[in-house]
Amino acid sequence: MVENQTEWMKAAAVSESLKYANLQPVAAADCQDEVIAFFNELSKTAPAAALGGKQPDANFFFQE
Repeated sequence: MVENQTEWMKAAAVSESLKYANLQPVAAADCQDEVIAFFNELSKTAPAAALGGKQPDANFFFQE
């Protein structure tokens, strides 16, 4: 998939690098403040259309 999006990234290299990425997934509902802060920063440089013209509302966060 990554090779289809970026010519200079090779799947094998990305796959190998994930071993060292220290990814710790967290449900968006458990880090709403951080997600909103991210969108606030993104909105400073990204075109409004990239975010649908608004910040995410409560429906953005999946609740079990």
